Amino acid sequence: MTSSRIPLYHVKGTHYECAYSIGVITCDRIRQRIADSMDELSTLFAFIQTECGRQLHQEFIETIRLLFPWYWDEIRGLVDGSEVPLEQILVLNFLNETLTAQRLLEEKQKLDPTNEKFINETGEKGCTTVLLNRKDTNTFSLLHNEDHASALYLTGYLVEADIRSSEYGDEKRQSPNEKFIAYCYAGVTPGNC
Repeated sequence: MTSSRIPLYHVKGTHYECAYSIGVITCDRIRQRIADSMDELSTLFAFIQTECGRQLHQEFIETIRLLFPWYWDEIRGLVDGSEVPLEQILVLNFLNETLTAQRLLEEKQKLDPTNEKFINETGEKGCTTVLLNRKDTNTFSLLHNEDHASALYLTGYLVEADIRSSEYGDEKRQSPNEKFIAYCYAGVTPGNC
């Protein structure tokens, strides 16, 4: 019988070191999530092998490395620790963006030449997020449900991270020191649910 408890992992170090540890600890969860979601993910994994898909992810990589290199360190650490291919980790971290680009390309190819309207529409579902900001009780809460896919629920976990700042760009920039607890999807950096 499977436990319904959500595991809590503790990590400490740089962005890369924390993500590497998470990758090592959760590699089986990541592989399970991919296996459980293969019906949805297989088309995205195929899409990123196309010129359009590779270009999309290359642009994501270049932007992240330029603006937030510590997040790129997290993705690299997750890949290195889990030994899951970079392309698959990128799909998991940019799931909505990759799915949207893939669908736009498909829809563009299916235009009705008589009226140039899209033939198909998608009615995607997702999780719900609610923000409560009550000044009268000084309460700030961010609530989120996880009912989009069972693979997310069954492979999710909590991480308590104590991330130490690192220097970037010839010591001209520094990543922030961060301490947080986050619910994570397997294969995805914390905060990217």
